[in-house]
Amino acid sequence: MFFFPRARKSIELSATPPSRPSPPALTNTLPKLPKAVILGGGFAGVAAGQVLARSGRVSTTLINRSSFHVFHASLYEAACEEIARDTVIIPLSQIFSGTGLEVVKDEATSVDKTKRSVYLKSGKSIDYDYLVLALGAESNDFGIKGVREFAYVFRELKETILLRDHIRTVFHLADERGQEEVNIVVCGGGFSGVELAGELRHHTSGMMSDYPTKKVGITILEAGPQILPGMGEGVVRLTADKLKSLKIEVKLGDPVSEIKKDGVRLKSGIWIPADVTVWTAGTKPNPLPAAMGLPVDEKGRPAVSPALNVLGYADIFAAGDLAGFTDPKTGKGIAPQAHYAIEMGKLVGKNILRLANKLSPQDFKPDPLEIIVPVGHNYAVSSFDGKISAGLWPSFLRKLIEFRYLVGLFGVVRAWPIFWQEMKVMAD
Repeated sequence: MFFFPRARKSIELSATPPSRPSPPALTNTLPKLPKAVILGGGFAGVAAGQVLARSGRVSTTLINRSSFHVFHASLYEAACEEIARDTVIIPLSQIFSGTGLEVVKDEATSVDKTKRSVYLKSGKSIDYDYLVLALGAESNDFGIKGVREFAYVFRELKETILLRDHIRTVFHLADERGQEEVNIVVCGGGFSGVELAGELRHHTSGMMSDYPTKKVGITILEAGPQILPGMGEGVVRLTADKLKSLKIEVKLGDPVSEIKKDGVRLKSGIWIPADVTVWTAGTKPNPLPAAMGLPVDEKGRPAVSPALNVLGYADIFAAGDLAGFTDPKTGKGIAPQAHYAIEMGKLVGKNILRLANKLSPQDFKPDPLEIIVPVGHNYAVSSFDGKISAGLWPSFLRKLIEFRYLVGLFGVVRAWPIFWQEMKVMAD
């Protein structure tokens, strides 16, 4: 059964319909979102970007000179062909897919703090309400002659791939020349130098089965009195013992004075022959903060408050290796570790959200440093809550920590293939 509407009274049909009042003009009543600009796509920059992007309350742009995030914790494995290059390259677009965060492949050349504008190498500019400096550090050659010409600076992905290819080339040339010994010198006994030297021992041992080379000499040169500067005696001792068992020579307290194509000269005058020289000896902060006229510490890093904003600037934050942070508990700085960079980045993101909501920012309170130092294939030295251990378990634990980080970036489904590749490497 159909029901019809009741007829309206006094309706006349006419060619001209009755006039109707115009609807009110539509106006955009939504408040404008504050704008955050992040400089740098490393651990700290990505962590800050994730917090801001997931909130949906801040319009965020991340500017990085490359389109990918480099997982620096595994660079030493990529250099030794233990893992594929793609394992340490994570596209930023993949990390921030569907979040609304804008990724710009460019490089900041200057910042106008008064106009709150970032000027880019491409000639464009981007305005901000909040600025995050997460540009990290750069390799420091300390003005030593020959570093840039003859050593592989182990910090960037490009240099890592060139080093990997060069090592194989050196073995090819040794084969052609009938050379029975290949010598590799690693300048710098910090985390990067120790991790790389240990993995190189495993890598070159495998290459010796393909080439007639009878000996591969690996030497670590550290200008200071101990490897792993700043680390406790227990970790240093176990690490040194493992390096010795791997037949990796360690020279302490004798700085490099010059690097040539075929070797390294120390300040004492000692000459060390080298077919491959790698530079991991030091870093310096990105120069942009100093060029901006920001207050910097004795190392040239922007000095920050406990809340990680640059002193005197509530709208500018620094995080990661670039931040000149002093732990109030110890009165000292903190180690340049990925864990701290990530936690700093997260806090910066949260503090920007708090400021946008008229709330006071929170202070950064670093946890006691938990250390895992890979020293050769499937072996690591760890320190957790003062308890030191070494062997396969710390090495596996490091992989689990890395997997957790990757899951935080883009979920289990995409992180699992990378983790599985790492597990196959451990099993080989």
